[in-house]
Amino acid sequence: MRKRSIGVLRESIRAILPDAVNHLIDVRYSQRLREVIERVTGLSEGNIYAGEFLAPQMYFFRPAPGWSQYRTPIEGYYQCGSGTHPGGCVIGAPGRLASQQVLKDVRGPRS
Repeated sequence: MRKRSIGVLRESIRAILPDAVNHLIDVRYSQRLREVIERVTGLSEGNIYAGEFLAPQMYFFRPAPGWSQYRTPIEGYYQCGSGTHPGGCVIGAPGRLASQQVLKDVRGPRS
């Protein structure tokens, strides 16, 4: 059933975007996503989201305890990648939130 469903999906994609099927990750790797990421991207011992979505790596723990406000121990150096809150994907939220923190720091406390 799964192989048949995957075949139908691939053919549906091929009907709309003929070349796209050549760029899909082979189905037999779907159970070993970490290994596929390592092979395709060269990223080893890691996660494309720069951390697992587990409690010890979320919210004020991202990217590390004490660094959750996008600041780092280096003055004027801020982080805004997928390793920062709220995490990866292609939403742009880490960059927006980091820029808001930079503006707060530059403007200083409001009276």
